[in-house]
Amino acid sequence: MQQIGKSYFEEKEDSLRGYYADINRFELHITPLVGDRKVSELTILDVAKIKKALADRSPGTVWNVLELLRRIVNYGAKTGLCPRLNFIMPMPKKDNEVIEFLTAEEMQRLQEQMDAWPTSEAPRMLKLAMFTGMRRGEIFGLQDQDLDFDHKLIRLSDPKGGRTVKLPMNPIAEEILLEQLEHRNRLHPDWSYVFPGRGGHKRATSKAVQRIKEKAGLPEKFRIFHGLRHHFAVTLANSGEFTLDMIGELLTHKSHQMTRRYASFLPDSKQKASTRAAELLQPTKSKKNKNEKSEG
Repeated sequence: MQQIGKSYFEEKEDSLRGYYADINRFELHITPLVGDRKVSELTILDVAKIKKALADRSPGTVWNVLELLRRIVNYGAKTGLCPRLNFIMPMPKKDNEVIEFLTAEEMQRLQEQMDAWPTSEAPRMLKLAMFTGMRRGEIFGLQDQDLDFDHKLIRLSDPKGGRTVKLPMNPIAEEILLEQLEHRNRLHPDWSYVFPGRGGHKRATSKAVQRIKEKAGLPEKFRIFHGLRHHFAVTLANSGEFTLDMIGELLTHKSHQMTRRYASFLPDSKQKASTRAAELLQPTKSKKNKNEKSEG
């Protein structure tokens, strides 16, 4: 199992979204329990063993680990490295989606830290996530060729949904990107990534972003990029000015179901819809009242 996992990660290094998270899951939760086993030897009891070891983790974490195990085995079977599992992998329900967003006070503290931060690149990445709802990987993967300042568009060449899409480049995002390009070109004019990593390669992480989060006193469980993406969506939903379909388009969601989680943040819109529905459903009563007033 260990060798198949190694081969899988070597092949997927440049294409797998969540590459480092999957490596951690494999090394922490799969290798210690079944890493030395052959796939042909795996049984449903091994899956139960992994589940038991993750008993204190969220259903989402358990699902991610088992899904990774299934993915690696399927890769091994497809490439002829191992047979397929002789049982169906029992997957837990993944119903623990947490919508993360900041209070007004937390957002103010974050803004203050970003404005006061001694370097500018990490704050710009966070602001881009805040004002566009882009995923961390999408921000890290941005290259010059993805920015169309003439038509005000941002191209996401390999978004999570697996299709190339374009986001509208709002004025704040445009200002952030222009400032970042000016900063990068001043130091490394030949590099193509907008927020380059070491040596000009694609960025894999940002320690400064985590330090900004800590200095701002944000909740420990708040995943800064993912949370700002949620905050973007919640802000749009709370405004009552955007439909769930439009929010889903801006977030590049693959299915409408993914956007439905934000429906609970539409209290004003729901109230207006309910009131209007009541008016439409009582035309007879309204006409009766008008007639009574006329006779009087």
